[in-house]
This record gives sequence, C-alpha cells and structure tokens, in this order.
Amino acid sequence: MKYLSDTAIQWAIDRLRKRSHPFLGIAFLACKTAELPVGSTVRIRLDGVTRGHLDRCHRLAPRSDHYFQPFGGKKAWAGPHYPSKGLQSFNTGRFHRAFMHPRRTQEWGFVENYVDEIADAGNGIVLNLRAISIWAMKDREWFDRDTVATVVDCFLESYRITNRERDMLFSEDEFEAADESVDTDASHRGIFDGRPADLEDIAFRYGAPPDNEIDNRRARLLGLALSDVGPFDNLSMNLGERLTLIAGDNGLGKSFILDVVWWGLTGHWPGRPALPFDALKDVRRDAAPNMEFKIGTDEQRCSTTGACFDWRTHSWVVNNERPRASSLCLFVRVDGSFVVADEMRARFGNGNRSGVGCFTRTEVWDGKPGEIEGVVRDWIAWQLSPDRETFSKMEKVLACLSPEDLGRLIPTAVDVDPSASAFPCRSRPFFRGWDESTSIAAGIIPAAIDVDSSYIFSICFLYDVLCSCALQPE
Repeated sequence: MKYLSDTAIQWAIDRLRKRSHPFLGIAFLACKTAELPVGSTVRIRLDGVTRGHLDRCHRLAPRSDHYFQPFGGKKAWAGPHYPSKGLQSFNTGRFHRAFMHPRRTQEWGFVENYVDEIADAGNGIVLNLRAISIWAMKDREWFDRDTVATVVDCFLESYRITNRERDMLFSEDEFEAADESVDTDASHRGIFDGRPADLEDIAFRYGAPPDNEIDNRRARLLGLALSDVGPFDNLSMNLGERLTLIAGDNGLGKSFILDVVWWGLTGHWPGRPALPFDALKDVRRDAAPNMEFKIGTDEQRCSTTGACFDWRTHSWVVNNERPRASSLCLFVRVDGSFVVADEMRARFGNGNRSGVGCFTRTEVWDGKPGEIEGVVRDWIAWQLSPDRETFSKMEKVLACLSPEDLGRLIPTAVDVDPSASAFPCRSRPFFRGWDESTSIAAGIIPAAIDVDSSYIFSICFLYDVLCSCALQPE
C-alpha cells in the first residue's frame, strides 16, 4: 500500500490557494455528497451537511475547533461557525441562482441549469482537477499500481461529478513543469509515499489556528517543578533549547527526573510511577505532593499543566488538560531498554493505539509480538526488498550515528537461510567500515564494543520513529 505524499498534498494546497473559491471546494462538494436533487427540493439542513463535510476533510488540527481552508483567501483557518455563516452566505448570496430554495425554509435543490449558474457566478474561477482530487483523497490508501489518474477517477466517482460539471467547473491542466518535486511521467515520483503524510504538520506550515497558539509540532518541555515527590522536597528547573545536562552523584535522583520528564511529555510512565514517600504524610500533615510542567515553543507561547497526588487512590490527578508536544520522544534507559512515544504510530498504527512502546534490548533484536518484528527479521526484509529504500534509509541513519573514533558504519548483507522459519539467517547482522587501526575484521564485532553497537543498531531499528523526526543526514 502507499499514500499521497507530503509533497503532492502541499502542491495541491498551493494550487488551490492561488485560484479557487470556497463555494466550489467546500459547499458544492458537500451538496454533491448529500446528493442534492436537480429540478426539485428536499428538506435538509444544508449548513449541517456542510459542517459534516468540513469535519471529515478540513479538521486537520485535532486540538483546534477551526477548519483548514485551502480555497483562496489569505486566511488558512476558518472558525467553528464557518458552515452556518461564511459558507451559507455564499449559498444564499452570490451563488443563490444555482439553488431552488424557498425563503425561510429548509428546502434545497439545484435548478436545472445549476452548472451554468455556478460558472457565471464564479466569474471563470474553476478548480484544478488534479489538485482538488489530491486534496479530497489525501488520507486514503492506494495500491502500488495506482497513479494520479486513479486518484482523479476516485474523486470523480466519490462525489458523483458529471461530465457537464467536469467540463465547466474544473480545469484539466497538468502539474506545473517548473515544479520538480512532482513528476508527471509514468513513475509519478514524489506523488506517492510509503507512509501517510502528517496532515497537521502540513496545515501548520500555513500558520497555526487562532485557538491553538502553541505550535505543537515545535513545542518542547520548557521546565518542570516538583514538590514533595520522590527524593525532592522542592525542585524547579528550566530546560535548554536543544540540550540539557544533568550531573550529580549516584542516588541523587537523576534517573528519577528523567522518568518524571517522560511522564510530563507523554502522560505515560516508562516503568513504575513516581510516588511520594508514604511516611511523608505522617511527618508533614500539610504535605501536598504535586508536579508542574511547562510545554510550549517559548516563554511567551506556552501552557502549564499540574498534577496533584491523591493519597486515597494513590495516583496522580491531572489538574487541567495536558498540553502535548506532537513530536517523537525517545527514552534510552539505564538498563539498556528503550521507550518510544510516537504520535504518528498512535494515529496510523494497527496495534498499540497509545503510540508508546517499551522494548528491551533483546526485543529490539528479536522482536516483540504485535509491535515490532525485530532488527534481524526487518534487516532481511529491507535487504531483500526490490527498491531497498528502507535499507538505504538505515545506511544513512547509521552514517549519522557512526562513532567518530571508529569510522563510518556500513551495514552488511545478511546470509539468508530460506529453509529456516524461526531465525531465517545464518549470521547476525553486522557492519563493516571500521578504521583499520581498531584491528576489526570486516563484518565481525568483538564483545568489547558490542554493547555500543547494540545501542546504535537499536536506535537505528526504530526507523519509523527516525523518519518522523525528519532525520535526513547528507
């Protein structure tokens, strides 16, 4: 399966923003979805039909009440009342001659010559057929054999576009020749991708909605404050923009802070939850353990959430809605395990809907049923794939993570044993390319550095996560 790519969807939005009208892109398509009759009327709440269409196709920011609106105009976001006010005014105003609608009723229908009336009211404005097809079909899955023509045909069929409507209200021009990001030849390079596009990320490129001042795509943990939690009576710290180093002797609570940070970012504990000492309530009757987290893009655009400890239920109770950072969170724990929180995996994954996965070092290599196949099996699948695209991504990630003192890591081909089922290879995956001064034979890793290499491979294995980070080493 494949999906319309980030590049193709952004191309479609840019084309629609240049020359189109929201009546054609939203209200007209909503009417087609509702199968509005021609030459007669039916009782229908047209603003409700339009709202349903907007909810399905234009609500790209789940934490916002606004709709993303790519059809003309300078503003990319429309408010929650847009269906009943802005769009309804087009139906009863500029494009009213296309409808049969007795005043003060909920009776609606198209007049016989509605296509001509819409074309006249639009003053020559039409929708680019390929752009609107990509936009309307942006979240669907496609077979490997499908092309842009398939997307267009699916759009025409889904919205029951007639030949007359196609001729009068849509333009058939191809992709702009100057746009090298999309290709019009048979390969259609750049139009499809193996992963779903992040629609919220694309929408935020045109600005954040008014009711979501925090750009969750770029949000980070700015600071935290703890009171009577774990080993700390009071702790307050601000985090660096790119890197924060925490130093101290053993047993002072460095790992404890990391566990709390993880919970503040994801809402999940990586292991056992952080708790206040039970003896605290006997020593200090006024003790009220609490945690506070500040998440945002900077001090001016941030949100704070707190959590208080309930002694009765022995659990943390969040005081208000938790602000979230829509980004990858990767926690490498002291025991060698990995905890990953990936919103894309939560949105599109078929297994763990929380998007949080905990993997021991052994599970990273050999797999965890229902969540990951493991390095060994995936290495073989990527190696034997005809296009080797994912294997190439792994090579780039390894090059980026290669230790400076040992040289570039180059993954080797695994000796596959087709007769085996449980462990279908004769040798473990290794890499070559170490500096000769280390006296390491190609493809062999001594036990002395196997610990470091397993970390590198383990992080590399989470390629879905690394792709979400847009890690693209040159």
